[in-house]
Amino acid sequence: MKKKREFRPGPPPVLKAEVSGKHFSLRVVLLAVSVVLALFGLGYGLFHLLNTDPGWQTVSYAGGEKNVAEEFVLQYNFGAAGASASVERKMVSDLYSDLMEQSYLVFSTDERTDSCHNIAYLNDHPNEKVSVDPMLYAALEKAAAYDSRYVYLAPVYVEYNRMFMADSPAVAAQYDPAQNEETAAYVRQMAAFANDPAQIDLEILGEGNVLLHVSQDYLDFAETYELEGFLDFGWLKNAFIVDWVADRMTEQGLVRGYLASFDGFTRNLDGSGLSYEQNIFDRLENELNLPAAMTYTGPMSIVSLRNFAMTELDRWHYYSFGDKIATVFLDPADGMSKSATDNLLSYSKNLGCADIVLRTAPIFVADSFDEAALQAQTKDGIFSIWADGNVLCYNDKDVQLTLDPECAGNYQLQSK
Repeated sequence: MKKKREFRPGPPPVLKAEVSGKHFSLRVVLLAVSVVLALFGLGYGLFHLLNTDPGWQTVSYAGGEKNVAEEFVLQYNFGAAGASASVERKMVSDLYSDLMEQSYLVFSTDERTDSCHNIAYLNDHPNEKVSVDPMLYAALEKAAAYDSRYVYLAPVYVEYNRMFMADSPAVAAQYDPAQNEETAAYVRQMAAFANDPAQIDLEILGEGNVLLHVSQDYLDFAETYELEGFLDFGWLKNAFIVDWVADRMTEQGLVRGYLASFDGFTRNLDGSGLSYEQNIFDRLENELNLPAAMTYTGPMSIVSLRNFAMTELDRWHYYSFGDKIATVFLDPADGMSKSATDNLLSYSKNLGCADIVLRTAPIFVADSFDEAALQAQTKDGIFSIWADGNVLCYNDKDVQLTLDPECAGNYQLQSK
């Protein structure tokens, strides 16, 4: 097996979504608007306020450093709490910009700087006590509390990234373990290390200190195959970022808005009583649908997991081979891309996105769908909505769901 695995970067194809049914042109326009706005977490009935001052505004990154702002949308209702809209805007913009820069640096696997002991620094210092950035410490502490093995799949994520960045299906197939046995064997080797606490495990020492234990066997393997790192939050990263940003905003009393990532993590901070809608997307074969919307009020954390691409940024998480879609949702047991259902939307009023995804990921990233495990989450205040064919299932008896009667597929609601 080759030690160095080369690839050529390029934009991969994504799932081609089609919309069928009545009023085709109108539905395409409405769906396009929904993808731009609602995919980032929320639709709401106050669109006419978006461009007013004061009122709802999109908060843009206002700095000049490397950052992750392109992966997020922050909407804020300036002046709604009685403060000066212009003063409030500056406070929110400055805080948001700083946090977008911090998030980039903290979760980077290749950015090295003396000013921040980040993931790259931790990967460079296995078997050493390391004092890490507070943002990273909080994330590592939570991942360790759930005994999550996803964060140890760093070298497997690298292999899948080669596939996502390939410039043709033929090249991508070489890096797809489902299609290339050599790649599959290599991925299984790395997954075996990642899934074994005796080979790699994180020890939380307290006071901002951690120790990444890596066995000599794994260190030797990493040297032989020139692995780039041992730990990476991968697709989970934005769940931790959205929580960190939302919590810092809450500490400053800046709670009249919501933050959402392109990949399905949303924190709504608004407790003013305004009504919000969360659009529910689904896929029937290669057809993208928006069968329903969930209406709610009050602060909410929402996690939307899906095995299909919807935006340009999804090129980092999906590759369509026509009849199948490879995703970034990898099972630590074998390193294979898996999804037990096409989409799973989970939400909670008392837990953050990181807690939700760490609890629901093993249900979504699996060979088969474990409905009983999903139902067990409700006792902790995590409720879910998922599709079974054209049946939209939900396990929150108080949820307000509104079906779109013109949606392709003639969806029905079913309480579980």
